[in-house]
Amino acid sequence: MIFYQEPIIKDLLGNKTLDELESISETIGMKKIKLIELKNLNESQLALNYKKNEIEKLSHALGYKFEDLFEE
Repeated sequence: MIFYQEPIIKDLLGNKTLDELESISETIGMKKIKLIELKNLNESQLALNYKKNEIEKLSHALGYKFEDLFEE
């Protein structure tokens, strides 16, 4: 199971403009709505709805290592 630091993710994604979110979603190959929904998920939803490689790409696109934002 993947756990994430919810306040950090909410802040990082919440401070992005729609253009920035669209750019990130295109870069990592994730639908924009799925990226936005990440702000409101709990850990069990994260494990069901997101693959580890998607989360790793997201971390990198936000300028962080996977380990800085998530843990297994």
